[in-house]
Formats: sequence, structure tokens, C-alpha cells
Amino acid sequence: MGTTALAKEIKRLRQEKGWTIKEFIERIMKFCKPDETISPTYITKIEVYGEIPSPKMICKIADVFKHNHKELLDLAKNAYSCEVDR
Repeated sequence: MGTTALAKEIKRLRQEKGWTIKEFIERIMKFCKPDETISPTYITKIEVYGEIPSPKMICKIADVFKHNHKELLDLAKNAYSCEVDR
């Protein structure tokens, strides 16, 4: 799949805060149901390999950063469109 603009933006936002992946997960979990889990591998798949999270997860990530939901959702939409075009 390769790194996408969404992946780069999420990684940039996390690094800008100085958070490790573990610290990032701890913050995301505050927006999740108690039975939900997020692994470091999943975050790596998003940041490094360009896996596109669900819209719900993108909104949780945006909430963690106090970032615009629409901007991250649009980046995901663009990444998905590029995958479909291949």
C-alpha cells in the first residue's frame, strides 16, 4: 500500500506532541469503549504502511489531537481513491 498523506499526517501530529506509539494508544483509548483494543502493530500499519483506519477510528485520532475531523477524513478518502485507481 505504501505511505499515504494520512499516514504522514498522523505520524507528524504524534511526533509533534512527542508521544511514543504507546502513549498515543493510551490517549486514543480514552475515546474507545472498554472492550476495544488497539495494538502498537495497528498504529505502525497506519503510520508506516499506510493502512486506512475506519472513519470512526479517524475521528477518535482527530479527537486525540484536537484536530479537524474533516481534514483527516479527506486524506483517507484521497488515499482510498488512489488505491482504487491502481
